Order: sequence, then C-alpha cells, then structure tokens
Amino acid sequence: MGRDASWISRRLQLLSGLPDAALTAVRDGTLSSWAASRIVAPLARANTEHADQLLEALADAPLSTRELRCWFEHYQKAFRSARDHMVSRPHLFIDALRETGEQRAGKTSARRTRRRMHR
Repeated sequence: MGRDASWISRRLQLLSGLPDAALTAVRDGTLSSWAASRIVAPLARANTEHADQLLEALADAPLSTRELRCWFEHYQKAFRSARDHMVSRPHLFIDALRETGEQRAGKTSARRTRRRMHR
C-alpha cells in the first residue's frame, strides 16, 4: 500500500474506535482524520456522550485542528463541570481563550511602553 504500519494502525483504530457520527463526519470531510484519531477517538473512549456533543457542535461550526488540539488539552485538565460546558460550546471556549490571550498581550505591551517612557 505504500504506507507504514503506524499509518495503517491509526486508520484501523478509526474504524473500530469511533462512534458512527464521527465516521460519517470523516467520510463527509467535515472532520479530519487527525482530529478523529487524536481528539474524538480518545474522547469517545472516555466519555461517549461528550464525544457526541462535540461532534454536534462541530457540525454547526467546525474548529481548525489547531483549535481542537488546544481545546482538548484544556478539556483534559478541566473539572467535570467545566467539561460539560466545553463540549456543548467549544467555540465559546476557544473565543474566550483567545480574548484572554489578547488581553494579556495588551497588558504586557502597555507595561513595556510605560517602562520605555520612564527610562
């Protein structure tokens, strides 16, 4: 097939470890195979309901693979109550995270400007 054993193993995991909704999303092209194998499959093994909710939310408005990776890293560290909110509104979480980052960047920039003015 021209593929290494790892690639084949990951594709077989997709078939056996994903909920039907996720397989459909991969087939339709609305979910990348990377996101399916690295985000949805582990989530489905841990919490099928959350995986289904995430897929529903992504069907309406997909996230980039970078945003999904960031979302999942935070999801894994979050408390149960926060996870419930994160799966129902993944875009809201990403937007809030982005806004917080922009605010921090603005404060850092303002501090640098003040320091330069006082020199």
